[in-house]
Amino acid sequence: DAIVTDMVMPIMDGQAMVRAVRQLSPDIPIIALSGLPEQLEQLSASCLDLSACIAKPFLAEDIILALDRVFRGDEKVNVPVQG
Repeated sequence: DAIVTDMVMPIMDGQAMVRAVRQLSPDIPIIALSGLPEQLEQLSASCLDLSACIAKPFLAEDIILALDRVFRGDEKVNVPVQG
């Protein structure tokens, strides 16, 4: 199992959601998606223990690659913005 989530959502922002998930299931991998470069930098430096950060726009292959690396136990995955 893994969670793939946008970091900008109505009602609860992504960081609050990650904290809530960590209380319930501390070991589940979480992959964060964001279209805000400054937010990705903050997430990479944060202590939210994210498994991966993927910049928007992204390709489906980016998520597949991130999930593959997460399930293999690779170090944190960061996918750059597609150019």
